[in-house]
Amino acid sequence: MARAKMLISLHKEIPMSVSTQCYDFEIPPERVAAHPRPKASQLLLTYTKATGEINHSTFSRLGAFLHPGDVMVFNDSKVLPAKVHLCGEKWSGQFLILLRPYAFPDEQCLLLKEVQVISSAQRFEPGSILPLMGGAQFAVQGVIQSAEEYTHYRGVLHFPEAKPTTLEAYLNTWGELPLPPYLNRPTLPQDRQDYQTSYASHPGSIAAPTAGLHFSPALLHHLALAEIELLRVTLHIGYGTFRAFSTATVEEHHMDPEHYSVSKETALSLWRALREGRRVIAVGTTSARTLETVADTLCSDVAPSGDLVGESRLFIYPPFTFRVLSGLITNFHYPRTSVLALTAAMCGGRDILIDTIYQEALRRDYLWFSYGDAMLIY
Repeated sequence: MARAKMLISLHKEIPMSVSTQCYDFEIPPERVAAHPRPKASQLLLTYTKATGEINHSTFSRLGAFLHPGDVMVFNDSKVLPAKVHLCGEKWSGQFLILLRPYAFPDEQCLLLKEVQVISSAQRFEPGSILPLMGGAQFAVQGVIQSAEEYTHYRGVLHFPEAKPTTLEAYLNTWGELPLPPYLNRPTLPQDRQDYQTSYASHPGSIAAPTAGLHFSPALLHHLALAEIELLRVTLHIGYGTFRAFSTATVEEHHMDPEHYSVSKETALSLWRALREGRRVIAVGTTSARTLETVADTLCSDVAPSGDLVGESRLFIYPPFTFRVLSGLITNFHYPRTSVLALTAAMCGGRDILIDTIYQEALRRDYLWFSYGDAMLIY
């Protein structure tokens, strides 16, 4: 069976400055899931941190690895169809992805200022007027960042030919889900359901919290009956969560800000669970970053007194001391990314994750990335 080709790790040789090449590896194309498995057949790898034991199961049996009183925390952000194609033969095949769409929740779409977009197409010069589907236009005001894979712009979005509506309504009519490029296929109607968690309720992300895709309503009900406390937070996922490292060292990487909110009720439940010594398990890396971002409040001697709202820039990589979390449910990740580094931190290090766990998964039949299988680290 094909196995990943791992690059030589510099982790031990340069303990204070870790090369991003440490997090590079190859996955055979046939192990990349273009579509999700049926819910009943999704695979689950479990890793026990205390013993280093690896076990193999199916995701439908997740409850067998949990205890009554455990707390599971889900990111309930909803993916918006934020990818909008340009109109006209001149722009054939080109598109924009609107960033931070949650910043305009109820504004009527007459003229939206301070809009940010990314495009992987040709470079657009400031002053360019880009015609979009549905009679909208994006006026490029400047370039925020230019990278090999994309260009990040700021500008104005206006609707000279459209009736006033909200940005969310416009995107739901004219946009499509911005599927990860490594799926290497067009968006299909079924993706509107497959690339959305069953509990998504707060629109604002441009990528799915993919660990949550494994949870059907029936499984959530089963876990609740087993006295697993199910809580929700919101972190609106931007492009930066899955952006590949572009720096020479891991420490040089910076996270883009992402808006989060934790209700007072959820914060109190987490605060009580930690004081009672119960396990808190994050469903996905975005839930993990949200909880560790507000760790000072959740670990305080004083109970939270209100909602916790802000922007997280927290970058978690080994070594990292988790103050809130005991475990993590996550997918098998893309190389050279912050989500891979966070997962390595939860496992106890890069070598444990990539050289041990991922190699074991490659010897089996696990599928990778957004529509792939899952692992439980606890």
